[in-house]
Amino acid sequence: MRFPVEIVGAIKKLCGNDFPVGFKFNAFYHLPDGIDLDLGVNIAARMVKAGVCYIHEWSFSKPDRPMSLFQYPPMPNLYQSRNTTVPIAEYLKSHITQVPIIAVGGILKPDEADRILEDGQAVGIVRSVDVFHELALLLK
Repeated sequence: MRFPVEIVGAIKKLCGNDFPVGFKFNAFYHLPDGIDLDLGVNIAARMVKAGVCYIHEWSFSKPDRPMSLFQYPPMPNLYQSRNTTVPIAEYLKSHITQVPIIAVGGILKPDEADRILEDGQAVGIVRSVDVFHELALLLK
């Protein structure tokens, strides 16, 4: 935890405490001795203590395994259900209440995204391309 905590601290020192810094991480890493949901909560809690203003969950596993075999595939194939990492976001949100939790994982339909938000499973939904598009607009 030292590395990400020090990065957040350095950003806050350089940009000020009111500068928004988020944290995207593998909240579930399907490996022997990997990151289970409870360890994901502990990591998120530590980063909240370090000063992040949101948590962006993600899930991954061994690169020698097809994503279709992951417990929570971040990019489900067309034969899997969508919204695959929402249970991770929901679990984090039930334990981390100080900051917003952002969900990923095949959330493609607006009505499903609305339901996820309305049901309180996450407070934000993002796709990487959207984040980079927003940053590009801000930097213009």
